[in-house]
Amino acid sequence: PNRTERLIPMVAEALGGRCTLYADANSSYVSVKKAIQIGKILEANKFAFYEEPVPFDYLEETNRVADALEIPIAWGEQESSQWRFKWMVENSGVRIFQPEIFYYGGLIRSLRVAQMAAAKGFDCTPHISGGGLGFLYMGI
Repeated sequence: PNRTERLIPMVAEALGGRCTLYADANSSYVSVKKAIQIGKILEANKFAFYEEPVPFDYLEETNRVADALEIPIAWGEQESSQWRFKWMVENSGVRIFQPEIFYYGGLIRSLRVAQMAAAKGFDCTPHISGGGLGFLYMGI
């Protein structure tokens, strides 16, 4: 119990001055309250963003977490729907969009998300799974 709450400050103390810290919850928290609690600890330890704190398809819950925190929320690595990306860009507190080039359908579709995000002043950092093949694809 409370392993994450103990690890966050330890990581920040060990690495915080030497690199930028990001946290990927990987849809771990089904409770908005718990996701916010962890987010507050990340903020206190100067993490730069908090990725997918609640399950990716919990759109309203993602918005509630984003609204409660200062740390930017990253979202999208598991999303495959253009309309849901559009809805999240237009209606959520997410500030970093991460289309996964394999799940989402390639570089062109990912660029569409980047354009939607940029039009609203948000960031887009494509997510890459699959190791070398993904990096090769992005290099083309």
